[in-house]
Amino acid sequence: MGIFIEVSRAAIPRVCLASLTPLSPISGPPGVLSIVIVAIFLPASKVDSNTTFAMRLRAKFARETVQRVDVLGAFSLLAASMLLVFALEEGGSRYPWDSGAIISTLVLSGVLWVFFVAWEIYLEKTRAVQEPIFPMGLLKNRLISSMMLYETPPDLPLALRSL
Repeated sequence: MGIFIEVSRAAIPRVCLASLTPLSPISGPPGVLSIVIVAIFLPASKVDSNTTFAMRLRAKFARETVQRVDVLGAFSLLAASMLLVFALEEGGSRYPWDSGAIISTLVLSGVLWVFFVAWEIYLEKTRAVQEPIFPMGLLKNRLISSMMLYETPPDLPLALRSL
């Protein structure tokens, strides 16, 4: 790390951020290993006493199990979050707030957030095969809603301080 400090101070954030990406050589293999360990050892919802390890492993990667994953919801949540973070981080520093890049990412992020909520409500109301990532029925529970509202406001000043 001392080499990067003497060569270029601008290289340090690039190296640190590059190590956080899932496909980087620094964090990629441990991330893949942790996903495999969780996939193998996380207990299934239906466990019989006479089920072998190989049968449980086969059941986890069966077609019926993989079809339950909400890929569209995961993609829309990830894309909406990434676009929102990009707009809030780069607005005012690299790009002016009224630039096309910031406005378009904010608008696209808003559209994806609306799509995500609508898709999750659709999955919850219909008898779809996929299970929603965030069941909107959780918001009907007062305890869970109050925990979410209690945790969000203390974090906002820290996040907005950099803007």
